[in-house]
Amino acid sequence: SKAEAAPRASHTATLLPDGKVLVAGGYDSALNAIGAVELFDSTVGRWIEAGPLNHPRYGMRRYAPSLNIYTQDFYDVGVYCDQAVQNSFGSGEEKRYTMNLLLAENQGGWETLENLAGAFDSVLYDDGEGNIRLKVDRWVEPRLLFTPETVTAEGFNYSFTDVTTWYNSATVSFTNPERGWQESRVKVINQDAIDQNGEIPLDFVAVGCISESEATRRAKARLLTANNEKTIVSFTTTRLGLVVDPLEIIYLADPLLGWGK
Repeated sequence: SKAEAAPRASHTATLLPDGKVLVAGGYDSALNAIGAVELFDSTVGRWIEAGPLNHPRYGMRRYAPSLNIYTQDFYDVGVYCDQAVQNSFGSGEEKRYTMNLLLAENQGGWETLENLAGAFDSVLYDDGEGNIRLKVDRWVEPRLLFTPETVTAEGFNYSFTDVTTWYNSATVSFTNPERGWQESRVKVINQDAIDQNGEIPLDFVAVGCISESEATRRAKARLLTANNEKTIVSFTTTRLGLVVDPLEIIYLADPLLGWGK
């Protein structure tokens, strides 16, 4: 199991209804007060820090006392990022996403959290019911199916991403500890797409990344998204009270396009 992020004494430990334990307050070995708030799930032996949003003194709760954090989302995303995946060199495994960075400039709390979430392909949002949610862009089995019978008479309206966003060459920057923590750059290309459309470059920073392998995987993911997610569909459903969450995957059946015959 993973160690607690902030070892402490004289803290509070509260058993939550879902079985997790909320640990807050206390002092470290040097008798310094600890502000970090953490959740522990004994079923998998993992910790998740909840303080930046939830803490009433230094977290966003100080400015929004009624803030309700959907902690299960943050835990699930943390587990997803922590999963082992094949590295870019085929020589072993590494964590899917890591985050090693120093916040050196003043930023609004919400803006900072949105930027951090975007670094691992996630989105932070208010679900309209007073809950702060976090969703990561990954495959899950859809719970919703939309057909011509479940939308208004206007039907499905399609548009397509501009060819200038079909990136086939990505140069990614990351902080390289092997070069004295200086910036390094890695280039990843899709040669077939370049042959078809000419080179369409993308430069971006792998925020919090300190591994060439992870930076390469992030670049490959950008190219895959740009070259495979090109169709945009908009519609109005007749199913009252139905809400589709950001990044939610849905099924769509449209006989006019041969989908779901």
